[in-house]
Amino acid sequence: MESIIVFNVAFDISGIISLVLMFVSCVMDHSSNDRHSKLFSHLLLIAIVQLSLDIATHLIRGNVLIPWVVYLLNEMLFAAGYLLAMAFASYLCEVIKIDKRIKWIFLRIVHIGGVVFILIAATNSVTHIFFSVVDGLYQRSPLFLISQCYHGIVLAVCAIIILKKRMPIREKFALVSYCILPFVGITLQTIFYGTNFSYIVIPISLQIVYINVHVSRGKIIAEQKSELTQARIAIMLSQIQPHFLYNSLTAIMDMCGSDSENARNAISDFAEYLRGNLDSLQNNRPIFFNDELEHLEIYLRFEKIRFEEKLDVIYNIKVRDFMLPALTVQPLVENAVKHGICKKSGGGTVTVSTEECGNSFVISVSDNGVGFDTNEERNDGRTHIGISNIRSRIENMCGGTLEVTSKIGVGTTAIIKIPKSACKNSHK
Repeated sequence: MESIIVFNVAFDISGIISLVLMFVSCVMDHSSNDRHSKLFSHLLLIAIVQLSLDIATHLIRGNVLIPWVVYLLNEMLFAAGYLLAMAFASYLCEVIKIDKRIKWIFLRIVHIGGVVFILIAATNSVTHIFFSVVDGLYQRSPLFLISQCYHGIVLAVCAIIILKKRMPIREKFALVSYCILPFVGITLQTIFYGTNFSYIVIPISLQIVYINVHVSRGKIIAEQKSELTQARIAIMLSQIQPHFLYNSLTAIMDMCGSDSENARNAISDFAEYLRGNLDSLQNNRPIFFNDELEHLEIYLRFEKIRFEEKLDVIYNIKVRDFMLPALTVQPLVENAVKHGICKKSGGGTVTVSTEECGNSFVISVSDNGVGFDTNEERNDGRTHIGISNIRSRIENMCGGTLEVTSKIGVGTTAIIKIPKSACKNSHK
C-alpha cells in the first residue's frame, strides 16, 4: 500500500509541475488575453488545487488524532472535482460558441448540479454519504458511486456537444480527449481502489487541450491583432495624404494675412487632427463615439475651408453613449467628400446620423453625391480608403457590421451597426 501512495504522490507532483508551467504561460501570454484564455487558466488553477489536496490527503493518512482534518481535506477534494467539471463546461461553451439559449440552459444545469454535489460533499462528515474516516483512514461509503455520477454525465454531454459541432479536427480531438480520458480514469479509479488514475490523466488531458486549442487559438488571435494594427496604420496613412496636408496648410497660410484669430484656431485644430490620427495607433480597444465625433468635426471644418459653399454638413446625432473602433466614421465621411461631393457639379451634402435600433447602435454616413456602381471595381487612379479595412476592424473589435449602398446620380450611404452587448464589454 505504501508503494501505491508514493506512486500517487509522485504523479500528483509531476502533474502539478506541468499544470503550473501551463498556467504561468497563460498568464504571461498577453497576445491571448481573451475570455476563453481566462477560463482555461481557471481550469488549470482548479486542477492544481485538486492535485495539491490529493497530496495533502496522502500525507495526513492514518492520523487518528485529527480525523476532522481528514474529513475536511477529502471533502475539499470532492468539491474541487465538481468545480473542475463546471469550469470545463464553461470553457467548452466559450471555445465552440454554441447557441446562446442552449448554452444558458446547459450551464445552468451543470452549475446547479455542481453546487448540489458540492453541498453534499461539504456535509459528508455528518452524513458519511460518500466516505467515512476510520482510524484516520479514508474509506468509501456504499453510496460512493453516486459521487461519480455528476462527472460522468457532464463529460458525456460535453463529448456529445463537441462531436456534433463543426470545428477543426485537431481541436475536436483535443476537447473530446478531455472528456474520454478523465472518464476512463474515474472508471478505473472506481474499480481499482487506491490508485488515483483520474488525477494522472487530468494533467495529460489539459496538456493536449493546451497544445491543440489554447496555443493554436492564441496564434490566431495574435495574427488578428496584427492585422488590425496594420489596418489602423493603413487608414491613418490614407487620411494624412499630402494633398490634405498641402490644402490645409495653404488655407491656414491664407488666413494668416487676413484673419489671424481664425488662423490660430485652425492651427490648433490641425494639430489636434494629427494627434487624433497618431493616437488611433495606440487604441487596441473601441473608443467613445464622442471622441470619434470630435475628430470628425475637426476634419470637416478643414474641408469646409477648402470647399466653402460646395460642402454642407448635417449632424443628426440622437445617441452618443456607445463605443466603436477608432477612425471608423471619419474615413467614411472622407470617402463621401472626396469621391461623392467633390465630383458633383455644385457640391452636395454629407449627413452623419446615429440612433438606437433594437439591440444595436446604428451610425449612418450618407451623401447626395455622384454615387457609384457597387458591382464594379473603382479603378479611377485615386487612393480610396479601404472599406474592407474598416469593416474588418468593426467585425473583429465589436462584432458589428458595415454595409455600403450606392446609386449613380443619387448618392452613397454607409451604415454601421454596433451590438449593444459589445459596447458593454468595451466599458469593462
